[in-house]
Amino acid sequence: MSDILLNVDQDTAQIDIINSEVVIDLVGIEDTLVFEFCGAVLEATAGEIADNVIDEANLKIEDGLPTNDQVLTADDSKTSGFKWANAAGGAGASASLVEKTDDYPVLAGDLGVGKTLGMVAAIEKTFTLPEIVFGMVAPITLAKLGAGKLNITAHAGQNVGFGDAGGSIYNDTTLLYCSVTLQPVFSITRWILINMTGTWRK
Repeated sequence: MSDILLNVDQDTAQIDIINSEVVIDLVGIEDTLVFEFCGAVLEATAGEIADNVIDEANLKIEDGLPTNDQVLTADDSKTSGFKWANAAGGAGASASLVEKTDDYPVLAGDLGVGKTLGMVAAIEKTFTLPEIVFGMVAPITLAKLGAGKLNITAHAGQNVGFGDAGGSIYNDTTLLYCSVTLQPVFSITRWILINMTGTWRK
């Protein structure tokens, strides 16, 4: 049997007969429909979002609720086709500078185009980079804003710039405002230098 189309207030209800079952597809209909089919009264109510508000409760994302700064992104491995993920940053990301005054473990959330961590210290301090994991692509700029020596150390077993595995690069000059921009590359578990000012050593 071919499809039966019902026009209701310019919206469409489509009825299919599949394996002797009646399948009703309502498109754009907000009201309850009551109609008679082969002597039986059928009632169908179109789905409607309460208060016409789309919020977390109405999003069927199996990963649960997001944390701060996560975004909804496509993922065909998920049943819903979407997941919550940390923003990787892009050309339109806004620039930011966050100053630190003591040894600091760089977090995945610190990464992003235009994001800079600056160390303001008169004595030796260290930025420790996060472990490079699959999907991590956002860069980070680390700046020396004080006279103290600044070390940049990779996660154990990984590399940074031209340094050895698990080693560091450093700047021990008294020159201020030196910086390096590093990009994580998962395939070689190395932070590569994509920009540098000042003198950095291994």
